[in-house]
Parts: sequence; structure tokens; C-alpha cells
Amino acid sequence: MKIYSDFRVHRTRQVASDILGVAAIGFCMWLGVQLYQVVVMVGQFGVQLQGAGSQFERAMADAGNVLARIPLVGVAIRSPFDGASEAGGALADAGRSQQDAVHQLAPTLAVGVAVLPTLMVLAVWFVPRVRFARRAGSVRKLLAIRGGADLLALRTLTSAKSSALLAVDVDPVAAWRRGDTSVIALLAQLELRSSGVRDG
Repeated sequence: MKIYSDFRVHRTRQVASDILGVAAIGFCMWLGVQLYQVVVMVGQFGVQLQGAGSQFERAMADAGNVLARIPLVGVAIRSPFDGASEAGGALADAGRSQQDAVHQLAPTLAVGVAVLPTLMVLAVWFVPRVRFARRAGSVRKLLAIRGGADLLALRTLTSAKSSALLAVDVDPVAAWRRGDTSVIALLAQLELRSSGVRDG
């Protein structure tokens, strides 16, 4: 498998795109990790909320128990403290719920931020690079076999732009059919160059 073009300008572009592609994927992964850490830090608010709610719940319950011992008025005084204790419990529950939501959201967001852009980078950068490698490898195999130049010329006739074909000959198809070696060689060179393979 041939990874890079034999031609300097094309090879330089490929190396630059590889560096950018790897850097973009690395950045996406780093961003996903950073986002995960930020969301987990937000989850600490839920821990504090749960702690404060539980503490308030216990304090109000204890105060209500103490005040309930006061003769005659104890039961009446205790009622608001019981209500406040329940509010503290609700606050603690809200803190637990917030932590659960964060623990579910953090990995999802992190994976979304890291994976989706990475897939786009792979589609734009890696897939064309694989296609190049496969095409260049195929062209090198054709070049090595007998009659390979004819096959390369035929590939050029089926894939090259009409302007490039007409620059070789006014009727490149007819020239290929009659076996015009100079036209076949030029057509084969077009295929070699577009595939990043140098003859010899």
C-alpha cells in the first residue's frame, strides 16, 4: 500500500492534511474530556445541595423534637419545624436528582463532542487518504504487468477530464484503439500522475 505521492507538491499537501487531521481528532478528544470534567464539576453543586438539605433536615427535626417537650405549647411549636425539616429533605432529594442527571449527561455530552466531530474529520480526511492509497497501489500493480500502460491509458480515458484528454490528442480514443504508443504513454502518464505514482 502506498501512503504518499511520489510528487513533492502532492506529497506535501498529504503530509499537511495528515497533520491537520490527527491534530483535529486530538483536539476533539481533548475537548470531550474537558467538557466531561466541567459537567462533573457542576455535579459537585448537587453534592453540596444534598449535604446542605440533609443537614437542614436534621437540624429542624432536632429542634422540633426539643421544642415538643415544652409543656402545653410543644406540639403546636413543633409543626413549623417539621415542615421545615421536610423542605430540607426535599432539598436533599433535589441534590441527589441533580447528581444523577449530571452522571448521565456528562458521558453523553463528552462522547458527542468527541466522537461526532471525529467522524466528520475521518470522512473528510481519512477516507480520501485511504482511497488514494488503494488507487496508488492498484496503479503500481498495473504498471508492473505486461500491457499495464494500455490499461492505465484506458483508465485515463474513462476518468480524466475531456480537456486533459484533448491536450494529449484530438481523438485519444481512436489513438488508443489503433495502439498509438506515444498517445498511450501520455495517457498512462496522466493516470500515474493523478494517482501519485512516478514511472520508474
